Amino acid sequence: RYWDSEQYWSDPGKPGQDAEDVLLEQTQATPDPEYDGAIGAGITVKGTPATDEYELYDLASDPMELDNRYGDAACAEQQALMMGILGEQRRQKRLSPLSGPVPGQ
Repeated sequence: RYWDSEQYWSDPGKPGQDAEDVLLEQTQATPDPEYDGAIGAGITVKGTPATDEYELYDLASDPMELDNRYGDAACAEQQALMMGILGEQRRQKRLSPLSGPVPGQ
C-alpha cells in the first residue's frame, strides 16, 4: 500500500523546488525515439493528496512483480485475505497514514 501524506510535502498547495507537491506533467504525446526537441510540459501544484495505491502479485508466476493483480476479479479472494492481514498488522502496530500539522514545523 502506498499513500500520499501531506506531512511530507514541502509546503502543501504552494510551489517549491524539488517538492512532492509540485508536479511536472507532460502536455503532449511522447514523440518517436529519434525526436531530439523539447517536449511540452506544465507545472501543477498539488492541493489534495493522491488516492491510495495497492499492489498484489502472484510471485509463483510473476517473480519480478510485473503484473499488478490488485483489483483483478480472479484474485478477489486472495486480495480480501491480504487486505484483512494488512488491516490487522496496521492495528497491531498502530501504523496509519497521518495528515495535518507536523510537530516542530
